[in-house]
Amino acid sequence: EVEIAEVYVQYLLYLKKDSSLVIPVLEKILTIEPENRAAMLQMLVYAIERNDYESVVKYADNALMYIPDMLELYYYKGVSYNMLDRKEESIEVFLDGLEKRSNDADLELVSRLWSMIGDTYYELDKESEAYQAYDSALVYNPNNVITLNNYAYYLALEGKQLQKALEMSSKCIQLEPENCTYIDTHAWVLFS
Repeated sequence: EVEIAEVYVQYLLYLKKDSSLVIPVLEKILTIEPENRAAMLQMLVYAIERNDYESVVKYADNALMYIPDMLELYYYKGVSYNMLDRKEESIEVFLDGLEKRSNDADLELVSRLWSMIGDTYYELDKESEAYQAYDSALVYNPNNVITLNNYAYYLALEGKQLQKALEMSSKCIQLEPENCTYIDTHAWVLFS
């Protein structure tokens, strides 16, 4: 039964049918074979597309039982917790994912998770932890412009390590000279 259902899902996806037709078939597959990776991930994609953060958490949790080192699952789960205003839980999920990631995990994604941890810590008024997370993000990708920009901006707001902030902000301008946000941050740093 699973093989027939999988072929049917592929057929529906090929025809670009609405998710409302595909989801019941995927649910049937997962009832028969809960560890079916393709079905789990497709359900996760549909939940992400609908911005259904509770379902993203549910499907990510289900997938993590079978694929505990897939960093992308922690990413989507952590982002969903963040969107649900469950900030502390999002940090825990990101840290858990970074700890359990596979050896061949995408370093850009590792950097992005550290950056999001930094942003979340800063929102929680934990500046020291935020800066440590930003430093970790830049270890994995020294050109992570979002991290460079946010880090520089927050340092400028607090009037701390202004030379470091200027170097990071300048690097953002170098990497993306037309980006208004980065130009604005550079102005803040120079003003500080």
